[in-house]
Amino acid sequence: MTMYLLEVVACQLLFYLFYYILLRKDTLFERNRIYLLLSLGTSFVLPFLHLPESVELQGNIMKPISDATLLMYDLMWQTNATDTATSGGFINWWQLAYSLVMILMMLRLLASWKKIDKLISSNPKTELYGFEVVLTNGKYPAASFMDNILWDETTSLNKDDAVRILQHEQAHVAGKHTYDIMLIEVLKALMWFNPLVYLYAGALRDQHEYIADKAVLQATPQQAYRRLIVKTLFNELGLSVVHSFNQSQIQKRLNMMKKTNQSKYPKLKMLTVVPMLAVALFVIACVENQQEDAEPEIQKTMEITVGELKKSFTDVDKATVWLDNYLAEHPDMKSQVKVNVINPNLEDQLTKDTVFEIVEKPAGPKEGITEWMNDLAQDIHYTEEAKQKGIEGKVYIQFIVDKEGNGTDLKILKGIDSNLDLIALEALKKHIKDWRPAYQRGVPVKQRMVIPVAFKL
Repeated sequence: MTMYLLEVVACQLLFYLFYYILLRKDTLFERNRIYLLLSLGTSFVLPFLHLPESVELQGNIMKPISDATLLMYDLMWQTNATDTATSGGFINWWQLAYSLVMILMMLRLLASWKKIDKLISSNPKTELYGFEVVLTNGKYPAASFMDNILWDETTSLNKDDAVRILQHEQAHVAGKHTYDIMLIEVLKALMWFNPLVYLYAGALRDQHEYIADKAVLQATPQQAYRRLIVKTLFNELGLSVVHSFNQSQIQKRLNMMKKTNQSKYPKLKMLTVVPMLAVALFVIACVENQQEDAEPEIQKTMEITVGELKKSFTDVDKATVWLDNYLAEHPDMKSQVKVNVINPNLEDQLTKDTVFEIVEKPAGPKEGITEWMNDLAQDIHYTEEAKQKGIEGKVYIQFIVDKEGNGTDLKILKGIDSNLDLIALEALKKHIKDWRPAYQRGVPVKQRMVIPVAFKL
């Protein structure tokens, strides 16, 4: 979850910078509004489209189809009762603080909506200069919420000025701007720690005001409308989910009214969104997949038998991905997996110092996988800093079991935290010794393996 949120924030930062640099000063207000909404939604979707963790993208990062790997596929190290007792009762304070603040902000938001709904339902409605309005009796300024226009009947305005304000609020109603504000307020509650959500909220409100101002100026002299805006400027009453005519972006609105030119090269600017999305996907892929230099493949063809099901593949990478997905759906079938490697050049490979990834008899601990895992677990532990930060995830460690059964060339392919990565790496260095080597055609060979060690609180 933490990685996902970081990727969401990274996407939002990229999209907002694009808006701020290229679109913010344009007079295509409706386009800008749509861009802000779509980019905000896209930032939550893109992390799900990251490049998958598979050998198709990582070259030599392969999970060997072996009993050892299959049994360790779901290897997970958790804080146990002893850890909790010695640490004085560990609490994830970050998650607790996040939840409390989120709940408080959601309650505040709901209270604000309820307050406005009560105001609309309890106050009388009337028609004013052709507009249906809800009278506020001086308690609230002119504003709009959903399909309603709030009107302060105690304000001293002539007919022309009143009509201009009503036209402004009617533009908010017609544009369904309240739904934008409701969405952004919910996101502010869910992601209260993310400053970019607040920047998005401000940008959306700006565009809403520009759109409404533009609607009024179609039938109103600019100078008269500018004087009206300045004349009606006074303190707001804190209704964050309504559109009030008297808002703090007055200076920006006045400056935007002076612009008469449309955006230069609007289509060209929007075309740059395509490479920006490519950059976003690339960044996410780099975060999710620490790529290694690809090595030449040795085995090209394999047959996988799981119970009565038999699948043949001409590509080992695709076979590995298929088996991962199948076992994720049918974990009870791990013990029934059988692999048959078909390679006409195998004899030549056996005569060389080749590192295999799929073999007839895979390497593994002599004492058995269960006992080895229990021993390894003694050297796997969480650091206090990682606990406090709520870090979770899998550390993928690649190593080669040589012909004598010892682990060599251990390295981290994908980590989650420098300290946890090191703990997992050192533990494997200590315990991958005196294993049963891999055999191919009765000959001991080197085998490359990858073990995922999962840390979960």
